[in-house]
Amino acid sequence: MAAVGLGLEGLRSNMDNALRAYYTGSVKSNPYKPSAPNEDLHWVLPVPPAQPTLTYSSSHNSVYLSWDDVAEREIDPMFGVIDFQGYKIYRAQYIPDKWQMIAAFDNIDGEVEVITTEGDTLGFADLPDITHTYIDSGGVFLGNDYEHPINGLPYYYSVVAYDTKKPPAVGRPALKSMESARTNFLTDTKTGDPVPIFPKGLYEFDAAGNLSPEADISKVTVVPNPYRGTSVLEERYQEKIMFQNLPPACKISIFTITGDLVDTINHRDGSMQEHWNLITRGNLAIKTGLYIYVVETENDKKIGKFVILR
Repeated sequence: MAAVGLGLEGLRSNMDNALRAYYTGSVKSNPYKPSAPNEDLHWVLPVPPAQPTLTYSSSHNSVYLSWDDVAEREIDPMFGVIDFQGYKIYRAQYIPDKWQMIAAFDNIDGEVEVITTEGDTLGFADLPDITHTYIDSGGVFLGNDYEHPINGLPYYYSVVAYDTKKPPAVGRPALKSMESARTNFLTDTKTGDPVPIFPKGLYEFDAAGNLSPEADISKVTVVPNPYRGTSVLEERYQEKIMFQNLPPACKISIFTITGDLVDTINHRDGSMQEHWNLITRGNLAIKTGLYIYVVETENDKKIGKFVILR
């Protein structure tokens, strides 16, 4: 049996997993009593459900998710039946890693054991019925609080489908519940790179026709300020700063301390935030220094400063 792996430890781990997979389902043989593929059962491995197609969009301190029901209609090729049980929703902040389960749904009455992809038991619960939509605005899941998405920060989401556990049978060991892969978060259509979603505070009009919340240009700020390109914030903010508490429509002009125009941003999406990627209008990365920003509307103006440290 040939195998590859990252380093000697990775190679040994992959060889062990391959050997374990080969003898899964075997009745008369094992690594100490080997048998040929036609002499016993081998490779009796569980098959995860189909991966749901997931879409999501942002709002004020919240994210709206929706997905399809393809996993509920798929027949397990090993057992010849539909063994779908439910969905789990995972969320990650800053990078698509260190996922946190924030919700789960199933088609079973009564309490069930809730297990993560890594096999950790989070607890037992009578989960809500199957749904295909969810609003992440913070809450409590299995007794643990999770905060609402914060406007302007990057998030990733994945919805997985999972099947039922299988009791042992002749020629087959007990099989754990399997999940689809956590890879249906948003990606760039050209490069395949993960694409975060940024919740945004949105302005609305109330019944009297007044803007809600009321825009106050004096509250405009820049975060992080100072921006430290070599600090731990580098990974978190990914070469971006964010203008907060903006009016729903305005012009943002960025200048050097000597008055040279660096870049102009036309903010028109009715939100309270706008990111800037620290690239000049000449497509150059800005240098360490003090910069001036001017936020303008038809009737008002705010001038402020921010610092870039690289």
